[in-house]
Amino acid sequence: MATIFASIIAIYRKELSGYFVSPLAMAIAGLFWLIAGFFFTTILLSGTGILAQAANRAQLGITDPPLDVPYQFLQFFLGTISSLSLFILPMLSMGLYAEERKLGTLELLATSPVTNWAVATGKLLGVVTFYTMMIAPLLLYERSPSPVPNHQCPSPCHSWDTSP
Repeated sequence: MATIFASIIAIYRKELSGYFVSPLAMAIAGLFWLIAGFFFTTILLSGTGILAQAANRAQLGITDPPLDVPYQFLQFFLGTISSLSLFILPMLSMGLYAEERKLGTLELLATSPVTNWAVATGKLLGVVTFYTMMIAPLLLYERSPSPVPNHQCPSPCHSWDTSP
């Protein structure tokens, strides 16, 4: 059992180091961050964005039902990111065995004393870790300060209002 885990960890480390030095993987991550930043800005700050909708409601005096801006934003943004992930994850994972074939190490991997599920698990862990590292900067978007100062915040402004 210990040799299986050691094999999984070895394959995981190899895959992870391959992702962080691969120009294609970095290009995919950069493209993902660029598109995510575009959607972040568009959903939040465009003329028909959530902040504009909240400001319009405040100007018109519409208070019922209350508009929860952070919830609405997270709903739209994370929905968009999940749709984008449907294209990014296959791009990351389809190169796993293709890279082994290109390097000529597929035969070595197939004839090694490592089981197929250990190889697949190690490769899967590598993809999941790289994808998690791609998603981690998006959490910084959520923790960024409010683009609208609190005294100008459209009503209601539930989670942005930090004044006592």
